[in-house]
Amino acid sequence: MAQGTNKTKKMGDMAQVIRKLYEKDLIKTTQKLKKKKGRFGIPGNKVYIFIGVLVAVGCGAFIVSFNQIITFQEKTNSARGAVEAELQRRNNLFNNLVTLYKSYMNLEKDIFRHVADVRSDLTNATKLVEELKSNKSIISEGLNNKVANMDSSLAKLLAVVEQYPQLRASETHNLLVEKLVKTEDRIASSRETYNEMVRMYNNMIAHLPYRYMAWIFGFERGKYYATKDNVGIPPKLDKKF
Repeated sequence: MAQGTNKTKKMGDMAQVIRKLYEKDLIKTTQKLKKKKGRFGIPGNKVYIFIGVLVAVGCGAFIVSFNQIITFQEKTNSARGAVEAELQRRNNLFNNLVTLYKSYMNLEKDIFRHVADVRSDLTNATKLVEELKSNKSIISEGLNNKVANMDSSLAKLLAVVEQYPQLRASETHNLLVEKLVKTEDRIASSRETYNEMVRMYNNMIAHLPYRYMAWIFGFERGKYYATKDNVGIPPKLDKKF
């Protein structure tokens, strides 16, 4: 019994000696493990990696969303440019018609009165195109009314000219009218394309997360190209006019 007690005592003494020898190392190891643990028991380096991934994904989504808004805005501006080009083309054709009508000096004063009206509207329309090019907004407030006035004047003018067979028989006149017919078709098509691009752009900035980005960076809703009542309807041109 005495020998067994002595062996147990010696083993206990050895354990104490070993504990004392490695006590400092054990404390340091424990402290390192605690430092590596996050607030919720997750290793700290993994927490930082997770946060970094979230930030990277957020920045990437922000950049992609911003670029999408810019892309749709540029497409809308491009569609507006197509409308401007067709309006300018129609203005040029109107000027040619006016010049042709003025060359028929034997026509009555009534036709020249309408020619004067069209020339006045042409001047306004030319200013309108320049206004559109310099205006940063998608479309000006007075665009629809100005173009509608121009359409109305042309319709009245063509109605008067229809009473003069010698003028309607002119090859130059028929060629100009034929070009006007095609131009009116292109204007209608470009207006439709423009309105569709405005609809898509407005729909985008009305939904999250684009809505907040539009508010932060000042992206405004686009304005549709609309006509008021029947006065905005282009004059009906016939190739056989």
